[in-house]
Amino acid sequence: MKISELILPPIIGGFIGWLTNYLAILMLFRPYRPLKIGFLTFQGVIPKRHREIAKALGELVEEQLLSQRELIELLTSEENKQLFAEKILLAVKEKLSTLFPVLPEYLRQIVIRTLLNYFKNELPSVVNKIILSLETDLQNKVKIGKIVEEKVLQFDLKTLEKILTSLMKTELSYIEVFGGVIGFIIGIIQVMLNIFLK
Repeated sequence: MKISELILPPIIGGFIGWLTNYLAILMLFRPYRPLKIGFLTFQGVIPKRHREIAKALGELVEEQLLSQRELIELLTSEENKQLFAEKILLAVKEKLSTLFPVLPEYLRQIVIRTLLNYFKNELPSVVNKIILSLETDLQNKVKIGKIVEEKVLQFDLKTLEKILTSLMKTELSYIEVFGGVIGFIIGIIQVMLNIFLK
Protein backbone atom coordinates (compact mmCIF):
# COMPACT_ATOMS: atom_id res chain seq x y z
CA MET A 1 0.00 0.00 0.00
CA LYS A 2 1.34 3.40 -1.00
CA ILE A 3 2.01 6.15 1.56
CA SER A 4 -0.46 8.42 -0.27
CA GLU A 5 -3.16 5.78 0.30
CA LEU A 6 -2.38 5.89 4.01
CA ILE A 7 -2.12 9.69 4.38
CA LEU A 8 -4.64 11.12 1.91
CA PRO A 9 -7.91 9.59 3.23
CA PRO A 10 -7.52 11.06 6.78
CA ILE A 11 -6.42 14.45 5.38
CA ILE A 12 -9.23 14.56 2.81
CA GLY A 13 -11.73 13.27 5.41
CA GLY A 14 -10.61 15.92 7.90
CA PHE A 15 -10.92 18.67 5.29
CA ILE A 16 -14.37 17.48 4.16
CA GLY A 17 -15.55 17.23 7.80
CA TRP A 18 -14.29 20.74 8.58
CA LEU A 19 -15.75 22.17 5.32
CA THR A 20 -19.13 20.52 5.88
CA ASN A 21 -19.47 22.00 9.36
CA TYR A 22 -18.16 25.39 8.19
CA LEU A 23 -20.81 25.48 5.42
CA ALA A 24 -23.52 24.29 7.83
CA ILE A 25 -22.69 27.17 10.21
CA LEU A 26 -22.56 29.62 7.31
CA MET A 27 -25.97 28.43 6.12
CA LEU A 28 -27.48 29.34 9.46
CA PHE A 29 -27.17 32.97 8.29
CA ARG A 30 -26.62 32.96 4.52
CA PRO A 31 -27.98 33.67 2.04
CA TYR A 32 -29.99 36.48 3.63
CA ARG A 33 -32.58 36.50 0.84
CA PRO A 34 -34.07 33.45 -0.90
CA LEU A 35 -31.79 32.23 -3.70
CA LYS A 36 -33.39 30.14 -6.44
CA ILE A 37 -31.26 27.58 -8.26
CA GLY A 38 -33.46 25.61 -10.64
CA PHE A 39 -36.38 24.25 -8.67
CA LEU A 40 -34.53 24.58 -5.33
CA THR A 41 -34.67 27.65 -3.09
CA PHE A 42 -31.93 28.32 -0.55
CA GLN A 43 -32.05 30.75 2.37
CA GLY A 44 -30.25 30.84 5.71
CA VAL A 45 -32.21 29.33 8.60
CA ILE A 46 -32.12 32.51 10.71
CA PRO A 47 -33.11 34.92 7.90
CA LYS A 48 -35.89 32.54 6.83
CA ARG A 49 -37.25 32.29 10.37
CA HIS A 50 -36.36 35.84 11.53
CA ARG A 51 -39.99 36.65 12.39
CA GLU A 52 -40.52 33.40 14.31
CA ILE A 53 -37.24 33.84 16.20
CA ALA A 54 -38.19 37.42 17.16
CA LYS A 55 -41.61 36.26 18.40
CA ALA A 56 -40.09 33.37 20.37
CA LEU A 57 -37.48 35.68 21.97
CA GLY A 58 -40.20 38.14 22.93
CA GLU A 59 -42.25 35.37 24.55
CA LEU A 60 -39.16 34.02 26.32
CA VAL A 61 -38.29 37.44 27.78
CA GLU A 62 -41.87 38.11 28.90
CA GLU A 63 -42.49 34.63 30.34
CA GLN A 64 -39.08 33.79 31.80
CA LEU A 65 -37.03 36.97 32.32
CA LEU A 66 -39.19 40.06 32.93
CA SER A 67 -42.95 39.69 32.93
CA GLN A 68 -45.34 42.60 32.65
CA ARG A 69 -46.47 41.87 36.23
CA GLU A 70 -42.88 42.07 37.55
CA LEU A 71 -42.29 45.36 35.73
CA ILE A 72 -45.47 46.84 37.21
CA GLU A 73 -44.55 45.60 40.70
CA LEU A 74 -41.09 47.13 40.33
CA LEU A 75 -42.43 50.51 39.20
CA THR A 76 -45.24 50.59 41.76
CA SER A 77 -43.24 49.42 44.80
CA GLU A 78 -43.46 51.45 48.00
CA GLU A 79 -39.82 52.44 47.58
CA ASN A 80 -40.52 53.87 44.12
CA LYS A 81 -43.70 55.61 45.30
CA GLN A 82 -41.57 57.34 47.95
CA LEU A 83 -38.98 58.23 45.31
CA PHE A 84 -41.67 59.67 42.98
CA ALA A 85 -43.08 61.73 45.87
CA GLU A 86 -39.63 63.11 46.75
CA LYS A 87 -38.89 64.04 43.12
CA ILE A 88 -42.27 65.76 42.74
CA LEU A 89 -41.83 67.65 46.02
CA LEU A 90 -38.35 68.79 44.94
CA ALA A 91 -39.74 70.06 41.61
CA VAL A 92 -42.60 71.85 43.41
CA LYS A 93 -40.14 73.43 45.86
CA GLU A 94 -37.99 74.74 43.00
CA LYS A 95 -41.04 76.14 41.24
CA LEU A 96 -42.42 77.77 44.41
CA SER A 97 -39.12 79.53 45.08
CA THR A 98 -39.60 81.51 41.85
CA LEU A 99 -43.20 82.54 42.65
CA PHE A 100 -44.49 85.60 44.46
CA PRO A 101 -41.50 87.88 43.78
CA VAL A 102 -43.52 90.98 44.75
CA LEU A 103 -44.21 89.79 48.30
CA PRO A 104 -41.86 90.77 51.11
CA GLU A 105 -39.34 87.99 51.83
CA TYR A 106 -40.71 86.95 55.26
CA LEU A 107 -44.28 86.74 53.84
CA ARG A 108 -43.07 84.92 50.74
CA GLN A 109 -41.32 82.30 52.93
CA ILE A 110 -44.51 81.78 54.98
CA VAL A 111 -46.56 81.23 51.79
CA ILE A 112 -43.97 78.86 50.33
CA ARG A 113 -43.70 76.90 53.62
CA THR A 114 -47.50 76.64 53.89
CA LEU A 115 -47.83 75.41 50.30
CA LEU A 116 -44.96 72.94 50.75
CA ASN A 117 -46.59 71.49 53.89
CA TYR A 118 -49.85 71.17 52.01
CA PHE A 119 -48.11 69.36 49.12
CA LYS A 120 -46.19 67.14 51.53
CA ASN A 121 -49.45 66.03 53.18
CA GLU A 122 -51.38 65.56 49.92
CA LEU A 123 -48.60 64.06 47.84
CA PRO A 124 -48.82 60.40 49.03
CA SER A 125 -52.49 60.12 47.99
CA VAL A 126 -51.81 61.93 44.68
CA VAL A 127 -48.87 59.61 43.95
CA ASN A 128 -51.03 56.58 44.78
CA LYS A 129 -53.68 57.75 42.31
CA ILE A 130 -51.03 58.37 39.63
CA ILE A 131 -49.47 54.95 40.27
CA LEU A 132 -52.87 53.21 40.04
CA SER A 133 -53.53 54.98 36.76
CA LEU A 134 -50.02 54.13 35.56
CA GLU A 135 -50.53 50.48 36.52
CA THR A 136 -53.70 50.30 34.42
CA ASP A 137 -51.96 51.99 31.48
CA LEU A 138 -48.99 49.61 31.75
CA GLN A 139 -51.29 46.57 31.80
CA ASN A 140 -53.15 47.78 28.72
CA LYS A 141 -50.36 49.33 26.67
CA VAL A 142 -46.96 47.88 27.61
CA LYS A 143 -46.41 44.38 26.22
CA ILE A 144 -42.79 43.45 26.91
CA GLY A 145 -42.81 40.47 24.56
CA LYS A 146 -44.11 42.61 21.71
CA ILE A 147 -41.46 45.30 22.37
CA VAL A 148 -38.65 42.69 22.28
CA GLU A 149 -40.12 41.11 19.13
CA GLU A 150 -40.25 44.47 17.34
CA LYS A 151 -36.68 45.33 18.40
CA VAL A 152 -35.33 42.00 17.10
CA LEU A 153 -37.21 42.47 13.82
CA GLN A 154 -35.61 45.91 13.44
CA PHE A 155 -32.13 44.35 13.45
CA ASP A 156 -30.88 43.92 9.93
CA LEU A 157 -29.72 40.38 9.27
CA LYS A 158 -26.03 41.32 9.08
CA THR A 159 -26.21 42.91 12.54
CA LEU A 160 -28.05 39.89 13.91
CA GLU A 161 -25.39 37.59 12.41
CA LYS A 162 -22.58 39.66 13.98
CA ILE A 163 -24.27 39.59 17.40
CA LEU A 164 -24.89 35.85 17.35
CA THR A 165 -21.49 34.87 15.92
CA SER A 166 -19.66 37.09 18.41
CA LEU A 167 -21.61 35.48 21.27
CA MET A 168 -20.92 31.94 20.04
CA LYS A 169 -17.53 32.42 18.36
CA THR A 170 -15.69 29.82 20.47
CA GLU A 171 -18.46 27.23 20.22
CA LEU A 172 -18.77 27.67 16.45
CA SER A 173 -14.99 27.22 16.08
CA TYR A 174 -15.20 24.02 18.14
CA ILE A 175 -17.94 22.72 15.84
CA GLU A 176 -15.76 23.36 12.77
CA VAL A 177 -12.72 21.70 14.37
CA PHE A 178 -14.86 18.80 15.62
CA GLY A 179 -16.05 18.22 12.03
CA GLY A 180 -12.42 18.08 10.90
CA VAL A 181 -11.48 15.65 13.69
CA ILE A 182 -14.43 13.34 12.93
CA GLY A 183 -13.57 13.45 9.21
CA PHE A 184 -9.92 12.64 10.02
CA ILE A 185 -10.96 9.67 12.21
CA ILE A 186 -13.29 8.39 9.47
CA GLY A 187 -10.34 8.65 7.04
CA ILE A 188 -8.19 6.55 9.41
CA ILE A 189 -10.98 3.98 9.73
CA GLN A 190 -11.22 3.88 5.93
CA VAL A 191 -7.46 3.22 5.66
CA MET A 192 -7.70 0.46 8.28
CA LEU A 193 -10.61 -1.17 6.45
CA ASN A 194 -8.64 -1.04 3.20
CA ILE A 195 -5.67 -2.76 4.90
CA PHE A 196 -7.88 -5.49 6.41
CA LEU A 197 -9.76 -6.09 3.19
CA LYS A 198 -6.56 -6.55 1.11
